[in-house]
Amino acid sequence: MSIDISVVIWTVVGFCVFMLLLDRFLFKPLLRFMDDRQKRIDDAHAAVRQAEKERAEAAEKERGEREAERRGEIAAAEARLEKLRAEAKENELRAEKENGAVIERRRAELEREKDELVARSGNDAERLIGLLADKLLTEER
Repeated sequence: MSIDISVVIWTVVGFCVFMLLLDRFLFKPLLRFMDDRQKRIDDAHAAVRQAEKERAEAAEKERGEREAERRGEIAAAEARLEKLRAEAKENELRAEKENGAVIERRRAELEREKDELVARSGNDAERLIGLLADKLLTEER
């Protein structure tokens, strides 16, 4: 068995040509297809991450808006409460003033009635004393 050099050279040349054809028509398109597919997968992952980030930002923004709205409502409620307290205090002072005036009028009326009763009782007392004296005098006789 002998090795023929021309067969070895033609085998190597044929193998090299075959490898060049495979590289040109199979490996490069296959690698390009796989690279494109990997790029689409990476883009999809990036889009998902971006969507999650935007959703988180939107949720945070909405939470902030709700918190600001809640703070506004609390501030408005506190303002209404202060207004109601001021009105209540004003009503209380007005009622105290009115009650004071009513009390003073009642005092004056009672004082006047007392003076009338004292004056009447003084007259009644004089009359009673007079009647008692007349009765005593009539009984002695």
